[in-house]
Order: sequence, then structure tokens, then C-alpha cells
Amino acid sequence: MIKGIKRIVGAIIWTAVLWFVLQIAHGITDTRRDMDDVAGNNPTDIEVESMDTLPVAETVPHALAKQSRESKQVKENEMDAQEQHQYAKQFLSADGQLVYNDLFINILNHNTESFEVAVVGKDEFTQAYTALMHDAPEIFYVKSFVYYMDKHDRIQSARIIYNVTKEERERKEKEMEIVVNELLGKVQHKWGDYEKVKYLYDTIIQRTTYDLNAPDHQNIYSVLVGRRSVCAGYARTLQYLMHQLDMVSIYVTGFALNTDGSNIGHAWNLVKMDDEYYHVDATWGDPMFQMKHAHKDYIGYAYFGMSSEDLARTHVVDMDYPLPPAEGILNNYYVKEKLLVDQTSAGGFLLQALIHGSGVGQRVYSMKCVEGYDTIIEDIFKNGYINKLIRQANDSVSRPYADVQAIYPSPEAKIIDFILDFKDETP
Repeated sequence: MIKGIKRIVGAIIWTAVLWFVLQIAHGITDTRRDMDDVAGNNPTDIEVESMDTLPVAETVPHALAKQSRESKQVKENEMDAQEQHQYAKQFLSADGQLVYNDLFINILNHNTESFEVAVVGKDEFTQAYTALMHDAPEIFYVKSFVYYMDKHDRIQSARIIYNVTKEERERKEKEMEIVVNELLGKVQHKWGDYEKVKYLYDTIIQRTTYDLNAPDHQNIYSVLVGRRSVCAGYARTLQYLMHQLDMVSIYVTGFALNTDGSNIGHAWNLVKMDDEYYHVDATWGDPMFQMKHAHKDYIGYAYFGMSSEDLARTHVVDMDYPLPPAEGILNNYYVKEKLLVDQTSAGGFLLQALIHGSGVGQRVYSMKCVEGYDTIIEDIFKNGYINKLIRQANDSVSRPYADVQAIYPSPEAKIIDFILDFKDETP
């Protein structure tokens, strides 16, 4: 009788084991998602590449990668050092923040094996990943991820797919370190927040060519080493360099509005200067992006230090979490540099600016019209009054200007830029 009972118990156990294995085999799926959009300009547009049933062996916990305790502790310390810059993380749920931490540690370790994460749904996992990519511009070496779901569509483990090997990553990090040390070595201790941000903004624009075909154009390597990038590279590099200076810079994604009413995915920064927030768009300061004259001295400042209200005329924020309102005024470029004019002051302002500018070799001029923009455009630039002002200025300077080379009005921002050459430089 005892033997009969043992047979029955054994049959029940084997039936239970078989049922459990079948449930795992049918209930766990492997979803791979390319992160070019998740980490870039459109975090909600994710392509599902595959939905394959996992081999049973991969569902067994012992098959998951084991982290070296010592290495994990080092990376946790590195992660903690970045905590002050983890703006997006605070808007995740408690479980989402655990996923964020799991991803961060494994990415810093360049772990290529599967690893356990806090159990969450698909949307919550993607939100955690996107938040990490927005917070950590130093992660330039990740291409995509794979997550493993159970039959309830809950994610229990994941695997990172990298765009470089660990050795290639380390080589690229060393290349960037040389450039970063050189650039930040020029930052002066006496500078305030405005001077630091403007220096980084100018440096990124002067060093970088806007190029949709540039390799690695979604990350900081494309700007720091490749020197060719797109908006994501510009914005992430400004964020990264500001983080190195312990300054607040939030990576912002959304859309840029075209004059025809259409829009295009875009990325820029929300930065803190003197305890106030401002929007800064380095891409739109690059003359190559704006398709303006590629004059070596030209940098656009229409979108340096903008308020949320002013930005809304040309940009639409599209984020999964709220941003602090940008209400600062004093560190707007045109306010800080005293370049505000109206229809009554524009003529005198330009004359004095030309006289002073000749002495310091200035070729590019800019002003923001607080009133009378259309009148200034018509009276000073379209009717040729600007050339009369140049001739008046030339009577008082040792190095005279030639006539205006190019004029770049920005009606949305009420800003007028123009470029001059000196007579001794013209053929």
C-alpha cells in the first residue's frame, strides 16, 4: 500500500513539474526594442522587433547573470554620484525607480547577460529606461534592450544590447576624456552660471557641424570626438558638460514647429542659472542647422535663455513627466548683453555698436526688438538705412566696415542678426 501511495505522489509531482514548465515556456516572451527613438527624440515611438518564446532554460533563475559583488558596489557608488542629476527618475513609481537602478548598474558594468529587474509592466519598464537615458548622457554605448515577460505581461528580467564592445567603449571614453578635460580646463573660477553655460553653448556650436548622416549622432561621442551630430547629440553634450560642472541641465524632447504648421522631433535643454530655469537650444544656435551663412564668427542666441512662454512659439515639449517652469529673465542672452531695442532706440544703438565693434574686430551683430520689430526691419534694413549707419561709423573708426553682407531676421523671436566684413578683407 505504501508503494502505491508513493507512485501516486510521484505521478502528482511529475504532473505538477510538467505543468509548471509548460506554463513558463508559453508564458514568457522575449521582446526586443530598439532604443534609438526611446533614448532620442520620440520616446513613445518604439518598434517591437520580435516576440519569440524563450527556451525553458532561460526562464530558470540560475540561468540569470550573477553580478560580481565588488564590481556592483563600485558601480553603485558611481550611480550614487550621479543622483543629483537624476531629474526624470523622481517621477517614476517606486518599482520604476528600482528598475531604473537595476538598468543603470548593469549598463555601467556593461553586462551582456540577462539580469533580474523589479517586476513591472511593459509601459513602466519603458518609462524607467527612457528616464535613465534622459538623465545619463554619459551612456552613449547602448543600442537596444530585450525584456522577458511572463504570461501576465509582467517583466521580470532584461538584457541590454550595446552598440560597442566593452573594450571599444573604454577606448571611446578615453578619447572623450581628453576632449572634456581640455574644454573644461578653460572654464574660469570667477565665471558665474551664465558665463559657464554660454561658454559651453558656444564651444559645442563652434566645434560641431549639424549632419543627419553623422555616425553616433544621438550621443555625446558624435559631438566631442566626431564633431558632427544632430539635436540629440548637441543637447546631450551640453547636459553632460554641465553635469561635470555640477550644474543642472535637463534633457528635453518634443517638437520644433515649422512655419508651414508642420513639426519635427527635436531635443534641447532646460538649464538652471542662478536658481532660475531657462530653455537653451544649441542646435538652433548653429548656423549650419539654420542654413544661414557659415561665417566662422556666427552663433545664434535667439534660443539661449528662453522662457517657457517665449519657447512655446516655436517648440512643443512632449515629455512623460513635468518640467519646472522657465521663468528666468536676467540670464536671457539679450537681457544679459543689453541688446534690447525698440523703434526709437535702434538707430542710435546700432551706430554705437558699430563704432565699438570695429575696434574689437566684431563682424556679427544681433539685437532683440521689444517693440516695433516690423518698423525696424522696414526703416533700417529694407530701406538701406543700415548702410548709412555703417558709413557714419566708418568716419569714427580706424578699420572701416564694408556694406552689410547678410541679414537674418527671426520674426518669431523678434530678433535681427546681421554680418559685416571689413573693407580690408573684401576683394
